[in-house]
Amino acid sequence: MKELTKKIGFKNITQYFEYNFESFGHPSIGAERYAHHLKWYIKNNKTTATLEKREALIEYIEDYSKPANTKTTDLNVLYQIYQKWLKIFPFELSMFNHLKHDLKRTFLL
Repeated sequence: MKELTKKIGFKNITQYFEYNFESFGHPSIGAERYAHHLKWYIKNNKTTATLEKREALIEYIEDYSKPANTKTTDLNVLYQIYQKWLKIFPFELSMFNHLKHDLKRTFLL
């Protein structure tokens, strides 16, 4: 695969895939379906690329589609930050005064 990434054609194709994946937005809606159909097309269209290149493209799509390693947020830490925010929020201003009661008794998620 490293040899293929050096080729300009492979890089152009993968950049095009990235552009398409990003166009689905965040969170992506429909990108999984696009990736599925794209892999199917690459796998079954044997006239446009060698088997090695098709396999590399499919591998690239699968790696790109994997979720990133995201850390989970500790809700206790989030709650502490929310409480600090409540302490510094300017409830004394008339436009925010009516929010004080509701925000102090709820934890927004």
